[in-house]
Amino acid sequence: MKYIKEVISNYSLTEKDIHNLIFMEKFMLEYADQFVDQFYEYMISKMPLPDSMSSDVIQKHQNLLKIWYKRFFEGKIDNKYLEYLVNIGNTHIKFNITQDMFNIMSNWTRQWFHEKIFQNVSDDIKRKELLFSMHKLMDINKDIISDAYYTTEIKKYSVFLSLRDFIISVSERIEFITQIIILSFLIFLTISAAVYFLFDIVVLMKMKPDFFIIKALSSLLMIWVLSELLYTEINIIKGAKFKISTFVGVALIAFVRDLLIMTLEHSGSIEKLLLIILSITVLGLVYWLVTITETKDKPRR
Repeated sequence: MKYIKEVISNYSLTEKDIHNLIFMEKFMLEYADQFVDQFYEYMISKMPLPDSMSSDVIQKHQNLLKIWYKRFFEGKIDNKYLEYLVNIGNTHIKFNITQDMFNIMSNWTRQWFHEKIFQNVSDDIKRKELLFSMHKLMDINKDIISDAYYTTEIKKYSVFLSLRDFIISVSERIEFITQIIILSFLIFLTISAAVYFLFDIVVLMKMKPDFFIIKALSSLLMIWVLSELLYTEINIIKGAKFKISTFVGVALIAFVRDLLIMTLEHSGSIEKLLLIILSITVLGLVYWLVTITETKDKPRR
């Protein structure tokens, strides 16, 4: 199964797209019953239904179709939603709904959504934004459901594919658990550093103003480093791309902190001081180059 990180990257799904889906929910929910009725009218006119589609099954499928319609515009695009789409693909196999039938009705659904957006949104710019977001989510739905359909079909004939999917699934779950452990540890360190800083302020208040300011600043730098790592890890779990510049920046801040402390306390040899200055210069150059590369790469994603 594909995970939300991969889907966000592949389809360039943004927060703006989520807001657009929620915006459409306000008027699209009014057409839920109409959508289901017209969906079946068109489907029956274009293709014979499988023998497995009895009246009870059709009623059940209509209810499930209405649920899918409502969830489409909720804007809750996460791993749980992708798992829901995978189950839809598996359900199609269960009721002998062929992939050709699915493709035909997906195309009709896209056009139906397109028409309703045109009917309800008069502003050209806003309508264009909504259409882009709608097409993105339709492509995601079609991709995940089709992938689940074909994967399940192939598994009937390939034991190795089932084993491969099992190994990948276990590995991805272990990776997710590891990220949660790292996130929890970073939260603990950030809170501990903040509490320690508050207690340290009391001691620093008794020292000279220049010593107090620089020591407090160095402690704040460490808190900033931890908060930046925490922010980065949260974004990675949410699906953002791994940013090398963050970790280069962390190393750069660590050397800057050492330089501040050495300058204040007049400790350390000249060689060590020059080494730190050289390290700051090199890391600063690397940070600048990496940041430029990430900025240029962003529009392509």
